[in-house]
Amino acid sequence: MKKRKKIKKVAIILLIIFIIILGFLSIIFIKNLKNDSEKDFVNELNMIATEAYSEYYYKDLENTMTGEEVIEHLKKFEKIGLSFDVANLKNYSEVVNNNDYIRTINDFLKKNKDCKEDETMVVIYPKDPYTKNDFTSEIKMNCEYKK
Repeated sequence: MKKRKKIKKVAIILLIIFIIILGFLSIIFIKNLKNDSEKDFVNELNMIATEAYSEYYYKDLENTMTGEEVIEHLKKFEKIGLSFDVANLKNYSEVVNNNDYIRTINDFLKKNKDCKEDETMVVIYPKDPYTKNDFTSEIKMNCEYKK
C-alpha cells in the first residue's frame, strides 16, 4: 500500500513537472513565431521603403532637378530624414502593382499587431554622395500586440 501511494505521488509530481515544462516550451514557441513575424514585417517595410525612395522619390527628383539641386535637396533631410509611413507604403505597392508587399503588411497587421499606420514608418536618411543608394534607414513602430 505505502509503495503504491509513493508511486502515485511521484507520478503526480512528474506529471505536474511535465505540464509546466510543456507550458514553458509553448510560450517560447509562440514568442518565437511572433518575433519571426515581426522581423518579416520590418524587412518588408524596409524593402518597400527602399524601393519607394530609390525607384520613385529619387527618380522624380532627378527628372525635375539638376544634379546639384538634388544634392542640395537631399542634404536638408540628412538629419531629419524622409518618412514613409505604412499607409503610404501600401499605396506605393498598389501603384507598382506588387500585391505580395501589401499582403505581407496586411497579414501582419491583422494577425499580430494593432499599428497606427500613419505613425508606423521607415525613415530614410540620405547621405553623402547623395545617390539613390546612399542612405540609411530606421524603422519606427507605433504598435501594440493584439490580445
